[in-house]
Amino acid sequence: MLSRVANSIYWFARYIERAENTARLVDVNLQLILDGLVNYAESVSAHWEPILRSLDDWKAFSAEHSEVTSHKVTDFLAFSRSNPNSIYSSVRIARENARQIRDQISTEMWEEVNRLFLFLTKQTPDSVWNSGPSEFFNEVRKSSQLIQGLASSTMPRTDAWEFFEMGKNIERADMTSRILDVKYHILLPKVEDVGGALDIAQWTAILRSCSALNYFQHCGFSEITAWNVAQLLILSPMFPRSIRFCVRELNKSIRQISGSPPGEYVNECDRLSGRLVSELDYSSINEIFQHGLHEFLDKTQMKLNNIHQELQNTYIFSPQISLLNGWRQQQLQQQQSSWFFTEGTNET
Repeated sequence: MLSRVANSIYWFARYIERAENTARLVDVNLQLILDGLVNYAESVSAHWEPILRSLDDWKAFSAEHSEVTSHKVTDFLAFSRSNPNSIYSSVRIARENARQIRDQISTEMWEEVNRLFLFLTKQTPDSVWNSGPSEFFNEVRKSSQLIQGLASSTMPRTDAWEFFEMGKNIERADMTSRILDVKYHILLPKVEDVGGALDIAQWTAILRSCSALNYFQHCGFSEITAWNVAQLLILSPMFPRSIRFCVRELNKSIRQISGSPPGEYVNECDRLSGRLVSELDYSSINEIFQHGLHEFLDKTQMKLNNIHQELQNTYIFSPQISLLNGWRQQQLQQQQSSWFFTEGTNET
């Protein structure tokens, strides 16, 4: 497979996943405000700022807007052409990558990507607010999930599929860590608020942002607390959006491409992903909170970024080769080959 093709498939999956997760995050937090849990201007600003910071969009938003309101944040995260992480930009870039790999994806996938892009181009912030933001974000989520479902149903299990899975799982793990870290930034609650209605509502919102509320209830947790929510979203080996699950799937795809046997590695990408899998497999939630939840999530994001960089270095970017050095190396090889045959003839 050409590295250009692998790169396009990888980023196609990442941006579709990013669009879905951004839609989840914005929709759930809008619902918190509309439900009256955040009901005055200062609280609205304090509510959205940490979410923008968790997405690394705070500086870009501040450069364009002097105040933080729900309308402006929704516009920036959903429709902004200047924000590369907005839903519109993510789908646009995903579509462009899909266009370059038409021979690697099914017709159904291509048609759904186009349909989602055309749907977004027809929307405006005013029309979304008038018709209801939840309907808009639900459409983005359903379309993103449909694209991933079509990929699972129609893509042959070749290297192209493995790069698609790499992009999806590394993006999902990163976004889960960011969504969970929002709670740290938002309102580290006062001691008297811990376990209160607002605290529980915020942790419930975190679960809903990851579509984890139903599974959380099925797991038999007695109450919604920071400990229980973090345990599910970080260490669950069964939930598809937990960090541990995503990293294990990411490692499987990386090893499928490299061909490295279990317990060994053939390149730096193998080594970093395998080490992160082991760290998560043998971590406990008590240990994580003892050292700090925010610090753990921040380090995890850095490790995921390092794995991404090694993926690019190993499979996408070829090292620069000097033509002069290449010519000299070729001449040296020819001379050595000529010397070998000459010596062999003389001996004979």
